[in-house]
Amino acid sequence: GKRGGCTGGKYNPTILLNHVRHTDHIRRGENIRDLTLARYGGYGNQRYPVGFSGDVRGPTWATLAYQPYFSLTAANVGWWWSHDIVGPADDPDMFTRWIQWASMSGAFRTHDRGMSAGGCANHPTNECGVVEVWNQPKKNFEANRAAMRRRVEMMPYIYSLTKVAYDTGVGPMRPMYYDWPNQKEAYYADKNGNFGQYMLGDDILVSPVTKPAGGNNLTKQEIWFPRSGGAWIAENSGQLFGAGD
Repeated sequence: GKRGGCTGGKYNPTILLNHVRHTDHIRRGENIRDLTLARYGGYGNQRYPVGFSGDVRGPTWATLAYQPYFSLTAANVGWWWSHDIVGPADDPDMFTRWIQWASMSGAFRTHDRGMSAGGCANHPTNECGVVEVWNQPKKNFEANRAAMRRRVEMMPYIYSLTKVAYDTGVGPMRPMYYDWPNQKEAYYADKNGNFGQYMLGDDILVSPVTKPAGGNNLTKQEIWFPRSGGAWIAENSGQLFGAGD
């Protein structure tokens, strides 16, 4: 049978381990603020770590499209995901899109599928995953670098969102229906990447591009701008958008 999520009548110790690690400084009498990255241990575990969402097996565009939806809906149970940032060896554009969306997510962490151990150890063609953001074609490297620099520039904002999460339990990534529950468009996000947009804190609307570009190197992206009492300003261009555009 199964008990506690484990076979053989065993109990899953993850939530207990996360509790012990996250509260260790209290037992030591240390006045510090810690951050724990750990695996999911079931409901109630959101009190302790930033969650590791698991290895990405076989990076695909469909997997990338699912990541924002997976992360923003986890906010409904107080969970704050730290997902893997990966990409296949033969598609640097996918890797760049993964980095770009992750730079505007709750946690930014590149991670391979275990190239140092297991079946990916010393793999000559790097088919298991790509994590070297600099070892890419020039256009992708520059886009990767720009996204990571933006993340660093946003650290005061991200730090403030972390404090809000500590005080309220509401994570940095928030579904659109948190702020606009009476607008039907706020519920349009799905696991296929359609309207996979969310609020990063109170002030930034993020709409990750999770589809490959066409022959003109452009990707069509549909975004819903909610009624907010003012205009939305595009970060890169400064273009103004009104509600419903």
